[in-house]
Amino acid sequence: MLRQPLKHLVHMLCLLALVRPAVADDAAYLAALDKELDNRAVALDVVPALAERHAGTAQGRFWSAYAVLEAAQLPRYQAQARRHDLQRTRSGGFKAQASLAFSWLQEKAFVKMLANATADYLAELQAVQRPGDAETQAFWAYVIEQERVQVEALAQAREGDYDAAAATLQRFVAEQFNAPLQ
Repeated sequence: MLRQPLKHLVHMLCLLALVRPAVADDAAYLAALDKELDNRAVALDVVPALAERHAGTAQGRFWSAYAVLEAAQLPRYQAQARRHDLQRTRSGGFKAQASLAFSWLQEKAFVKMLANATADYLAELQAVQRPGDAETQAFWAYVIEQERVQVEALAQAREGDYDAAAATLQRFVAEQFNAPLQ
């Protein structure tokens, strides 16, 4: 008679053991998503300012294309923030101001640093274990792809090929958002 409740208890404990890693994976995913939302907020503050600073130059066209990407993808990110209850007022804050100051003082070093950091961050994003639902899978695949495109464009910018970097971003925006090339 005691065997049946004990059997159920063992069964429940086994199920909990299976669920526990999923909860940890969800927490890691949410932390990664929160960091990505913060990074997008920094970009939304920094990139348009750089586009304005370099207006009328190849570098300005690159930063402008980057700003278009950030603006175009904002609704996707906002939807995920709402979905995962990560809505809060985000701004680039100190990180954005420091980035702008560094870009002004050390323009070439800033682009190089940003290119290298973005490549490292792509590897970090690719390592994130994401929950199994289709919407999350599709969104995170997009996050990785847009970061991969940023890595490509920033590598071109690091080499001084701002026109190619702008074209890389413009193609991605056109493909993802059915927007005409600029």
